[in-house]
Amino acid sequence: MPMYELLCIARATTRIVPATVARPAFNIYKKFTATNASSSAPTPARPVFPDSPDSKPTLPPLNTTQALMKQSAIQILDLKGVVKHFELLKSDETLPYRMKRHQEIFSTGDYFTMQFYASPQSKQTLSKSLDFDERVIRHTIMKIGESMSEITGYTLPENVV
Repeated sequence: MPMYELLCIARATTRIVPATVARPAFNIYKKFTATNASSSAPTPARPVFPDSPDSKPTLPPLNTTQALMKQSAIQILDLKGVVKHFELLKSDETLPYRMKRHQEIFSTGDYFTMQFYASPQSKQTLSKSLDFDERVIRHTIMKIGESMSEITGYTLPENVV
């Protein structure tokens, strides 16, 4: 399988930050005495807010560029490819010139790259899906090399003792 590199300019977006729950002025651990027939010791209440120490941590939502990176990587993996590396290069960067795509004119964008091993058919499928995606302003898929020795320049030694 040849190795490819995807360079993509995506629609610039600001990070979506979830709204936080305002903490009340009173103590969220209500103290009360619930007497039980077997015990007269008070039992503390459980926290009433979802951001308590007992609740499971939640990840912040992905912005559109991160979601596009994830979708591209999943598409390559589904087509029996291997994703080697991906990286968000520049976020909310001014483009070198104004670009028109999907009947809109863009002056800022996010740049990311992804290196992957895939068949030529998988590369074409990814390229077609990026053509129709409204989050993508421009994309280029370059073939880096056919084999690992071609990419790295390393050759196996002939006389191994």
